[in-house]
Amino acid sequence: MLGDSGIRTTDGLSVSVAATIAAAVLFFWAETAPAQTLIDTPGPGTSGISEDRPALITADELVYEDELGIITASGNVEIAQDSSVLLADSVSYNQNTEVVVASGNVSLLNENGDVYFSEYAELTGDLQEGFIQGIRALMSDGITRVAASRGIRTDGNRTLFEDTVYTPCPLCRRNPDKPPIWQLSARKVIHDQEAQEVRYRDATLDVFGVPVFYMPYFEHPDPTVNRKSGLLTASWRSSDFLGFQATLPYFWVIDDNIDATITPTFTTRQNPYLNLEYRHRFPSGSLEVRGSGTVADRENRDGEIDEDRFRGHIDANGRFTLNSRWRTGFNVFRVSDDTYDQLYDLDVPETRARTESNAFVEGFGGRNYFAANSFSYQSLRSEEDDDIQPLILPEFDFNYVSQPLVANSLLTADANLLYLTRQKGRRMARASLVTGWTLPYTSDWGDVWTFRTSLQTDGYWTEGNDPDNPNDLDPQVEENTETVFRAFPQASLEWRYPWAVQSGGWEQIIEPIAQFVAAPNGNWFNRGEIPNEDSLSFEFDDTTLFATNRFSGLDRVDPGVRADYGLQYTLYTGTETFSQVFVGQSWRLNDTDVFAEGSGIEGDGASDIVGRVIFSPISELYTAYRFRLDQETLDAQFQEVTASVGTSKLRLGLNYTFTAEQEREGGFDERETATLSLTSRLSRNWFASGSITKDLAADELQTARAALTYSDECLLLSLSAERRNFDDREIQSDTRFLLTIGLAQLGQFETGLDGGGSGE
Repeated sequence: MLGDSGIRTTDGLSVSVAATIAAAVLFFWAETAPAQTLIDTPGPGTSGISEDRPALITADELVYEDELGIITASGNVEIAQDSSVLLADSVSYNQNTEVVVASGNVSLLNENGDVYFSEYAELTGDLQEGFIQGIRALMSDGITRVAASRGIRTDGNRTLFEDTVYTPCPLCRRNPDKPPIWQLSARKVIHDQEAQEVRYRDATLDVFGVPVFYMPYFEHPDPTVNRKSGLLTASWRSSDFLGFQATLPYFWVIDDNIDATITPTFTTRQNPYLNLEYRHRFPSGSLEVRGSGTVADRENRDGEIDEDRFRGHIDANGRFTLNSRWRTGFNVFRVSDDTYDQLYDLDVPETRARTESNAFVEGFGGRNYFAANSFSYQSLRSEEDDDIQPLILPEFDFNYVSQPLVANSLLTADANLLYLTRQKGRRMARASLVTGWTLPYTSDWGDVWTFRTSLQTDGYWTEGNDPDNPNDLDPQVEENTETVFRAFPQASLEWRYPWAVQSGGWEQIIEPIAQFVAAPNGNWFNRGEIPNEDSLSFEFDDTTLFATNRFSGLDRVDPGVRADYGLQYTLYTGTETFSQVFVGQSWRLNDTDVFAEGSGIEGDGASDIVGRVIFSPISELYTAYRFRLDQETLDAQFQEVTASVGTSKLRLGLNYTFTAEQEREGGFDERETATLSLTSRLSRNWFASGSITKDLAADELQTARAALTYSDECLLLSLSAERRNFDDREIQSDTRFLLTIGLAQLGQFETGLDGGGSGE
């Protein structure tokens, strides 16, 4: 329809003009699907528009000059098609030359929310050629801006922009004429729709209006491309071991669901090394493989140098869903040697003692679970021999939980079948079945009773086990074999009586807890013929006090008669804030040496006292203290403190651990470490963080880190420094600096420096 002052023509003619002009501008600027498939160049009195894309035009005046074949809409012209809207002072269409001209305050809002501005646009009716003067664009994010002196479209798929400026940075509110934080300017920008590429000529990166980096040529995929092969952002680093490093990744799109990243790194002090990453998506799963490799000298654990040896790693994982109940997968991590991960900055924690690789199949059905696993380990400790690392092939687990039976009781069954071998040392096979019955009961007084009974039956076959030293993994009597059976019954009764008091929006709960556990006593259940592979680590604390079997695995059981007791007080001051105090102890009737000296639960009688204190009355404060105290002297045997205080503007954190000296075989000296951390949001865009970790027992600094970061919609700047005091052959104590610069929509690059030095 037209404005009241305009001349009304046929609806077909008006809609045809609207469709032609809207599609023309939309095709030139927004570059949607070819408009010629949607409309035909109209003749007089015809409508060339597709019926599923109606258009509407309004104007103060619409004039049709029959002799000249020119249709002109003028005065507040508004053309709407789908979600696109074109505004202009005047729009004309010459049917003879098939040229559309829009002039005066031309603006277009396209379907994705981008807004384009110009003073003059001229396009051919078939939309294959065109010219636009003075293009300015505000993208749908409301921040990104693009400007060009003019644009020329040729061949229906190639657009040339001259004197172009692009920036995703918001303008200064107080002074919009002030240059943005950064902008990219180019003499020419060519958009090739057929190749889906944007190419730049004579491009310059300006920071605060100052040119800082010149690129005679570069290109990137256009916005219609989600993934495209090409070079990624380069990075530079320097370290004492590798020297200056230059990294230039290449991204390779192999298929719609397959891609790879190939990253060569060139160094001045060592041979180049190559990183590879392969990703493959399947309809029912995914596969990711990462690896690296080089040829370099390697210092062995005995100090000898092996020249020109392969050094590398592989890190792969896969997950595949077989059906609604079954899935399978694998994880593989292996390195050529124990210092490679640190020298070449792999993503491996410094405290990691060994790597684990496994393959699995698992199934779920109701309350039941089945898993078949295989495991392989590699030590990252210089003093450990990889030949004694276990290879588990296979291990089967089945866990069964029945539906509630009489009085809501439950039957459980946990079956395990394991075969473990080594290149050197003990080999074993184990079959285990733990059946149990659990009966819960809540009395009229509100106290909660739980009765549990279980029977663990095990069969072991071992080869290479030294009877005089069963845990020696390198025995002298390799041919020695043993077959052992064990049946271990156990029963327990747990009692809890929570008392709750609510007042003023607060809730207090006082809960005494007691447990009585009965099982046959005697070292026969943990005799030397039974190997210990999965119960080597044990810690008596508040989390294991009420465990019926305090060992983490099946190879060791907790015999005898004992009573466990404790008192817990909890105060809830809000939905996410609470405080809690718990103190508990165990008392054993029978003497046993299954627990090592210094564990806090060895022998008979009372155990050490364990507990925790959590204090978090407000969201800005959290402290947790866990402890184990000698039951006679109350000397601390274990302490752990975790605390944080503050808000996002400034928050302090503390982690402290202390473990008393263990004099038993395989024990260790006193350990005491502390980490102090700080994070601060200095302003809306500035962030600072830092941490210090110190070995208090040895009075040595382990690590110190600090970072300062600026982040906004268009720029990321981060400067970090790290000091690490750790020496192991090629790995030496060093100080590292890293600068990261990220530009929105263009990517980021890093440059780093390893300061080296031994330090104190």
